[in-house]
Amino acid sequence: SYDRQSEDGFQAALGVVGQAFEELNLDVSIQAFVPPANLPIFAKSGRTYNIIGFRPGSSERVVVIGAHLDSRNANFDDSQPSPGAEDNGSGCAGVIEAARVLQSVDTELGLMFVCFGLEERGLYGSYGQVQAAQQSGLEIEGMINMDMIAYNGDRRLDLLLDSYPIGEELSDLLASLATTYTRLEVEISQGLGRSDHVPYLEAGIPAALLIENDFERYVPYHTSADVADHLSPEMAGEIIKVAVLGAAKLANAKLGSNAWDGYWFDPAQNGQGFNVEATNDGGMVVAWYTYTPDGNYYWIVGSGTLTVNVASFDLSTTTGGTFPPSAQPNGITYMPWGSLTISFTDCNHALAEWVPLEGVELEAGSMPLTRLTKPQGVSCP
Repeated sequence: SYDRQSEDGFQAALGVVGQAFEELNLDVSIQAFVPPANLPIFAKSGRTYNIIGFRPGSSERVVVIGAHLDSRNANFDDSQPSPGAEDNGSGCAGVIEAARVLQSVDTELGLMFVCFGLEERGLYGSYGQVQAAQQSGLEIEGMINMDMIAYNGDRRLDLLLDSYPIGEELSDLLASLATTYTRLEVEISQGLGRSDHVPYLEAGIPAALLIENDFERYVPYHTSADVADHLSPEMAGEIIKVAVLGAAKLANAKLGSNAWDGYWFDPAQNGQGFNVEATNDGGMVVAWYTYTPDGNYYWIVGSGTLTVNVASFDLSTTTGGTFPPSAQPNGITYMPWGSLTISFTDCNHALAEWVPLEGVELEAGSMPLTRLTKPQGVSCP
């Protein structure tokens, strides 16, 4: 990774993020500002920067999804490495991934993806972005900040949500989304501060920090040992999912759930798969044909909802059904089975995760999925 404490390393990292934003067809801009005179850094240019990827909506208001790009070591010693993989390469990777997932989701509000400079020296990049927004009259609906999202030292998927009272409603929304659509255990705090959501809160803008709840036990913090080997893609993926869902909610995403219709299966497991279909009322239904541990086929069915790219279902098994013309719907008995979440990562790939109720013969698990077929006329997001 680029050593983003030094000016040259930070500039190189700006280029990497900018290229990623351009490949996602975002409007890319660099926001320059002059750091305080008492900070003897960035002497070559006398400036530091935020990099912004923007996608307009039908409204003038925007939602900000951000993370700081700079890194540091304990003594701000440029002669020592400061790779900053967890703090905060993980957060900026999350911003890029959120932009990728949301790139084809139609939203009423614009989406502004920002990687900030100089967080480690005093949140100067985010203060600069808020000031620029105020001066230009840009109305920010809310801000979601990702900082240190990929360490999982205790092997628990636990998320800390931090805000101030003005961001309490946003924190509650994010906590609800995390509980509904992810495996994260959520703790909410107020006043932790220490990251780029703070300038927005101080300006009266609802904002919240997403951070893994082991960050205070992360031994490589602010050292040359903060490298990617310590990170958990699973943890990062769950937290990014919360950021994506929260941004979509804030931006009033206009969802077309039939984009995911079709038959999905796991190429490594013969004989089972999922048929997914949107309903006219905006919901979704699923039929999962699988088999019991002793090899007998059976069907599990369910209905649910779609939020951006995550479908959540309550599942049941049935008895008493027959095929037409002798079918009698009133004679069908539904027995609750458990829950299913399907996260669609792109047009042809997804991840199914299920949690059966106690007493069900299948265990909780997950399965990568590939789309085998899709109905004619369905366009992929």
